[in-house]
Amino acid sequence: MHSAPTKILLEPSELASLIADKTSMHKLRIVNANYAVQRPTYAAYNPPVKADHIFKQERIPTARFIDISEIGDKSEGLPCMLPVADRFKELMMKLDIGNNDYVVVYGDDNVIGACRVYWMFKTYGFKHVSILNGPINVWKDAGFEVEAGEETWKQAVEERKPEEFEFEYQTKLKTTMADLQKIIVREKIDSSIQLIDTRKTAVFRGDIKGGRTGHLPGFKNVPFVDLLREDGGFKSSREIEAVLEVKELNTEKPTIVSCNSGMTATVAYFGLSILGAGNLSLYDGSWTEWVKYEENPVVQGE
Repeated sequence: MHSAPTKILLEPSELASLIADKTSMHKLRIVNANYAVQRPTYAAYNPPVKADHIFKQERIPTARFIDISEIGDKSEGLPCMLPVADRFKELMMKLDIGNNDYVVVYGDDNVIGACRVYWMFKTYGFKHVSILNGPINVWKDAGFEVEAGEETWKQAVEERKPEEFEFEYQTKLKTTMADLQKIIVREKIDSSIQLIDTRKTAVFRGDIKGGRTGHLPGFKNVPFVDLLREDGGFKSSREIEAVLEVKELNTEKPTIVSCNSGMTATVAYFGLSILGAGNLSLYDGSWTEWVKYEENPVVQGE
């Protein structure tokens, strides 16, 4: 028996090998993670459909489905917050995903949902989590099969011990508004911490009209698309490093990532993880939460 691979980004052939391997000491759990109706795949239907509709018709064998927009904490009126502990545990028990299982996440059109759910699993203490390098099309283009209809994983559910659904919350992986206020609501921003905003450059600069625009003080703009290939997978490590170098960013400093609602920022979170960065955190509420409070400063321009 062998342990789960430490590689966090998997190519289709590597995932196919894991599915075929029956000797691993960790149970493989493949997760399809999506978060919105109006992705290109869903919008192609008339009328547009939800992600779970596509999942029922086409998925990687043994995959489970997680709808990020459904499980998030809605108590503050924000769209995609981390689920509360009880809700997360309930979902894991429903999907038969234990704390020592090996989770591999993928999405339909891109890796955004997969990166968000990767961060979610890591925040709840999972040690063995990877992402498929690209959406389901990279899997199909490589010639691997998909399944439809009844979810095959439900045919192999075994009784599990209660302790397999006890999760250790990793507080350092999530930044709150109060945390950021200590860093940037002052005359001099703490330069020992890197702050990255992954929204489009025009949005970051405040070129878009309507409401409060711009970005949080001290943040540098790294649009999440700059880290991705045209097929939706991640660029090579060397290419990601080059993007960071242009912005004078590195993997050594503690880093907080942010975006509009805590979704695309996880692409940067994962991209930095690929490079070995260890001190990373996501501002879960991101811009949507920050601008709800007039006392929080925003700036325009570069």
